[in-house]
Amino acid sequence: MNLRTEIHPDQLGDIIDFSKWITMMGSCFTENIGDKLKQSKFNVTTNPFGIIFNPIPINGILQRALSKNPFHAEEFRTLNSRWFSYNSHSILSRPTQQETLEVHYQQLNNLQKRIETTDVLILSWGTAWGYRHIETNQIVANCHKVPQKEFVKELIDIAEIVESTKTVIQNFKSDVKVIITVSPVRHWKDGPVQNSRSKARLIEAAHQLQDEGLVHYFPAYELLMDDLRDYRFYADDMLHPSGKALEYVWDKFQKTTMSEKTIGLIESIQKINRKLFHKFKNEDDRKDMIAKVKEEIVEMKKMIPEIKFDLSK
Repeated sequence: MNLRTEIHPDQLGDIIDFSKWITMMGSCFTENIGDKLKQSKFNVTTNPFGIIFNPIPINGILQRALSKNPFHAEEFRTLNSRWFSYNSHSILSRPTQQETLEVHYQQLNNLQKRIETTDVLILSWGTAWGYRHIETNQIVANCHKVPQKEFVKELIDIAEIVESTKTVIQNFKSDVKVIITVSPVRHWKDGPVQNSRSKARLIEAAHQLQDEGLVHYFPAYELLMDDLRDYRFYADDMLHPSGKALEYVWDKFQKTTMSEKTIGLIESIQKINRKLFHKFKNEDDRKDMIAKVKEEIVEMKKMIPEIKFDLSK
């Protein structure tokens, strides 16, 4: 008797390995899977402008980087003694306009350099609901607690999502692999029905792009909604996936995008990580462990020359 509907995602081939440069942008999924990739020593850049849920501002940042269009001081606004940009998350906000301009300049410069070497682009979409700033007619990445009267809330058309994303992808180098996923986190403030409308548009847009051969679709949304259909797989807010659910999605992601050899190397790296973070009772034990780990790292570098571990802990 089978008591659950397990999902087996389509194999995407050996898209991700340790030689690839990975850029991830979008919702919390990019943070969660991005952290797993970073812990496993992949070359990955995650959300240089913070978490962004809507595809349109995600594409806007990427297109700005691709076209080398710099930020200008007049683009920034101030509220409650903080300067911010409607193109980014509040983590890039600063006390002065100049500081805010500088951090945006640096992040954009870093993203421009990364795009030139990117082999894999992973986009995670959270919602098709957008907030259009009335003054600038722009779908913003973040409202920054600006009064709601300055925005119009709208549901982005599937065609707009598709065309905007297509434009960005076609400006990347021709051999870049693009993976799109829809976040399983429900935007409950929109209400259950409106959240479903939003997710449906994102899923359809992703599949239209996949049908054109431009992207691969990874079913993170379906893994939570249809495979792990139980609140024991959710955090206390009943909206975000639990740690166990994230491990499950990570396992599926590996098996979908990586070779058995790459997955085996990840397991070896995690064993080294666990040893490095182990708490020892005395310094001699720690030094003995470090000596043994150094030998393991030497062997690891034969397979992944660029890999680095922090031995100072």
